[in-house]
Amino acid sequence: MLGGTVTTTNRHSSLSEENIEEAAKPNTEPKPPPIFISGVKNTKHLIELLNETAKDKYLVKTIYNDQVRVQPIES
Repeated sequence: MLGGTVTTTNRHSSLSEENIEEAAKPNTEPKPPPIFISGVKNTKHLIELLNETAKDKYLVKTIYNDQVRVQPIES
């Protein structure tokens, strides 16, 4: 059937532009930035201090030159 008319439907036609824009935007807050600490000779003391104030709410990574990165975890 060349040259014939093909009828199509759009199953999303009932959505308004506002609904589409809202669906595209995530409703999450940005992650907290990492904290860099210089001059850390012994991470054990730092981890003990962090556990007193924010147990299980952070990740610690030793970088280099006595630097440590503390990444807060959202909860």
